Amino acid sequence: TGTTYLHELLGLHPETRSHYAWEQQHPVPTTDDESASAQQFDRERRYKEGRPRFEKGQRIAGDYFQRIHKICYDASEECTVPCSVEAPWNASTLTFMVCSSEKLFDYSLGQTYQLYSRFLQILTWQAPDLASTWMLKCPFHLPYLIELHATFPDSPLIWTHRHPCECIPSACSMFYAIASLTANSWTIDKKVIGLNVVRYTRICLERAFTAIEQNKKDTTKSNLQVVHIKYKNIINNPVEECEAISKVVGLSFDAEYAAILNTYVAKSKAKREEMTCSGRSERIGKMHSYSLEEFGLSKENIEEEFATYIEKYC
Repeated sequence: TGTTYLHELLGLHPETRSHYAWEQQHPVPTTDDESASAQQFDRERRYKEGRPRFEKGQRIAGDYFQRIHKICYDASEECTVPCSVEAPWNASTLTFMVCSSEKLFDYSLGQTYQLYSRFLQILTWQAPDLASTWMLKCPFHLPYLIELHATFPDSPLIWTHRHPCECIPSACSMFYAIASLTANSWTIDKKVIGLNVVRYTRICLERAFTAIEQNKKDTTKSNLQVVHIKYKNIINNPVEECEAISKVVGLSFDAEYAAILNTYVAKSKAKREEMTCSGRSERIGKMHSYSLEEFGLSKENIEEEFATYIEKYC
């Protein structure tokens, strides 16, 4: 958890592009005319016609879910939706996926990444005037790095590390909110979610580090470039971290991008301060809040479970 902020910052780079929520909703052109003008007109029409459906979905999900994971029509969005065509990442099944992770990991993702690659090609083709370097994000890629790298062998991986005592209760809260969309809250056991998120986190870490080590030993495969970033550094020094990442992955870092970042960071900080001010309405005033104890977990147990990981990466 906590990767959305970095995703937003890197998505502001003039040399990168992400797919937006509206594109995920209507990715395929509805015209046979392949001219640039016709494709542009079609994109604008799909953009306009899709907004009411998107806003209806937001009203169904409610403000509580928006505080956990902000979804905006014009904002960069995760790979989760397009990948869920093949992978068990549909919003209605995500909590069940986490609670069944040991069984699901025995199965491959099938053609998930091949289909996702085709999805990106479709978006690239219909808007050639946009940047051609994709900047993508999804936390569910972590246990499937071998499959991900096989389809996108030239793509560097930016891995954001957040302390488990922070990210695990945040994830628990998100999976509880997702489950609440399709089930009565009184039927959902938060402690069961807590135990399963801890197990899912442990397995994901094990699979990811194993994949990285296997790649290092396999000289027949292209190198899997992994950039390890600490979440606390992103929060404390966002512009400096984006500069460091840009240099490592081969993106430029100039005064234009720095100015864009500084403006965005300042606005984001002001907005968060506004949300935490007392006396605001329920819709504006509450931010995402959670605790380990709420899900039957404790700081001591989490720190013991992930001691090695915390010492090295957090």
